[in-house]
Amino acid sequence: MFSQNWKLGDFSILRKSLEEMMTSPLKSLFTRILEGKVEHFHLSIQKALNKSHPLQPCKASLCKVTWWNKKVEELRREVKVSSSHFRKNRSEGNFSLLVAARRGFSKLTRKLKRKEWANFCEEADSPEKMACLNKIFQGGENKGP
Repeated sequence: MFSQNWKLGDFSILRKSLEEMMTSPLKSLFTRILEGKVEHFHLSIQKALNKSHPLQPCKASLCKVTWWNKKVEELRREVKVSSSHFRKNRSEGNFSLLVAARRGFSKLTRKLKRKEWANFCEEADSPEKMACLNKIFQGGENKGP
């Protein structure tokens, strides 16, 4: 997925590109010719925009994870540090620290996910949330509560 940053674009390049691509003025009013000119005009504008405002990859927006908190963040950081230490020095002590960090992180995330799921199921009192639960149970696509 790409987007154009209009704030960082160079409109002088856009203007020059449009002038280069739009050489002939609209002379004829016949439908076929006019449609061709409109298509040429549209493509010229699109090419000029792409030249002056290059496409940049953009991040997909993710839903906020409600169960993620500071403790989970600290344990995740601990797993990364332990993994880094183990990669640098493959000793039994570093391996046991890495396993303990992973185990603690996984245990806490499973616990929090279960708790969040239980809360979600308990709060399913509206038709929208019930429909969401129904889609989840049927394995259908879910657009959120």
